[in-house]
Amino acid sequence: MVPLPPAVSAIAARVSNLYGWAERNRKIANRFTPGFEALQRDLARRLAVKDTLDRVITAQAQHILALERIYASLPKIDLTAITALIERWMPPNWPPEVDDRAIQKIVNDDGIPVVWVPPREVLAQVLTAGDRETRVAILLANQSALVEGCREVLGEVEHPVYAGQVPLATAALDAFANGHLEAAQALAVAVTDTIVIHRHGRGYGRIARDVVVADIDDLRMAEFRVRLAMAPVARFFTDYWPNRGKEPPTALSRHVTVHFAHIDHYSRENALIAVLLMTSILRTFQDHREVEEELSGSAETVG
Repeated sequence: MVPLPPAVSAIAARVSNLYGWAERNRKIANRFTPGFEALQRDLARRLAVKDTLDRVITAQAQHILALERIYASLPKIDLTAITALIERWMPPNWPPEVDDRAIQKIVNDDGIPVVWVPPREVLAQVLTAGDRETRVAILLANQSALVEGCREVLGEVEHPVYAGQVPLATAALDAFANGHLEAAQALAVAVTDTIVIHRHGRGYGRIARDVVVADIDDLRMAEFRVRLAMAPVARFFTDYWPNRGKEPPTALSRHVTVHFAHIDHYSRENALIAVLLMTSILRTFQDHREVEEELSGSAETVG
């Protein structure tokens, strides 16, 4: 007979002890009056169940042993490469536990960047907030950490394709840090517009539609960072035409900033979102281009 695994043997032993007790009590019951016939029948049923359980346990033990032999024969899987691949494409500033649906809402609806910046500690707070107003308030309360985070990330943008934009991005960040919000917003918007248009071509409406993340679960790993970095551009490209009778958007709009400049739109909130978006897109596009050039063996510059 196939030897039972220890865990199964323990169960079998307990069942055997239980029904051994039942067998002994059946013999005692036979010595008494027919009034104990009901007890005898019950014990007989229990003993029949014991026999069935014995057969089931034996069969299951044989299956378990067969599965153990199959498992032992399988090749061992090294997850190191898979883990490295996931780390390569997941945004490095994300906390360990991230609600993907919250990320999708923040980038699509709020127009707030989440790739490379904000720093992990600030992003963790943003992800727990219930609405855009609260998220923006968290960003504004952490301006110093955001500026330092942007400096660190921009310092990693060394690809020659963006040699003409990095000094402007740094100047925009300096302007924000020194309280020149209008200059920071205008310059950051110009840099972001340049990078996006060079990458995607003209057609602001088309780009705004294309960059929306319809379902984050459908994103391929290789496009994960770049798609989530570009998603806030949909709100960034919100247009505005005074002759259409609509109020201008209060959230950061490239169209308002460039073509219909107004002091109300040049706010601390919009300037901060502008430098975050600029930083996120610059760093993400460098990362993406490096991969593309590894595959194609060529390079280019913007402008």
